[in-house]
Amino acid sequence: MKRPDGASVGGLPWTPQTPKLPMVTVPLRKEQATELLSLDRLSRLNSQAEAGVRLQVVMQKTGTFYVPEMLDGVKVLEIVPGDNYTQIVATNSFLQADSPGLPYCKSKDVKDIDPDGRFIPWGSTLHGYEDSNGWIRLKVITSDEPFLLITGLKQKHVEKARCDACDLLGRHAGLTIPLHMSDIQALRAKGGALQAEIEELSGCRVAVNDCQEDIEAGAEVGDLSRKIPSVHLVGSEEAKKVAASLVAKHCRGVVLAEEQREGIAALCGRS
Repeated sequence: MKRPDGASVGGLPWTPQTPKLPMVTVPLRKEQATELLSLDRLSRLNSQAEAGVRLQVVMQKTGTFYVPEMLDGVKVLEIVPGDNYTQIVATNSFLQADSPGLPYCKSKDVKDIDPDGRFIPWGSTLHGYEDSNGWIRLKVITSDEPFLLITGLKQKHVEKARCDACDLLGRHAGLTIPLHMSDIQALRAKGGALQAEIEELSGCRVAVNDCQEDIEAGAEVGDLSRKIPSVHLVGSEEAKKVAASLVAKHCRGVVLAEEQREGIAALCGRS
């Protein structure tokens, strides 16, 4: 379906001659995506960005794919038309193929098969949209890893927003302090009130990492490759000094190797 002249894309005027907008993406961990949304940091980034720049958190990445109703002259889809969408069932009753399912195509060409090998398992039911010439169009989740999408009118403004986002996310040089999980929970309690308070008092970005991905992956406690729950402080040396002092004050279970402990003490001006 073509967009009519005068329509808007991302709040910007659109015509058939409108060039593609500059765009970058920043991969996020799930806890980073949650913090951007729940602690109002996304609004802060948008308010700091140049005019025309928009930042948004995308929790899932989707792609458009196509599947044919017939394959080699044989019916492979059971179609149930609906008011807003079409319900389809992949059937192998007639084709009797040895494959596990019906491959997705990137275009309306049976030879243009998805290079990542995605398919509809035989017997599965999906919702799609009737396209043309015996094809069904589908929106398919291609990744459940969240990311930050940044678009704008000028590439330099988009790049500046990306740098600001990386600063906020703790992607640049900073100070990492390992903590016990109970302290991580205290920082995040009541909508991250303590975390926000430390940021406000210190002027330092405080990124919390609970290493939930390692836990979900089943990493053993004694596994040396397993990450330790921690906070990552990003800011000026003075801001990190204040933030480290506040973390030490509120979090009683700091987990540090001796050399790390000495480094924090020196940063905070302790003996």
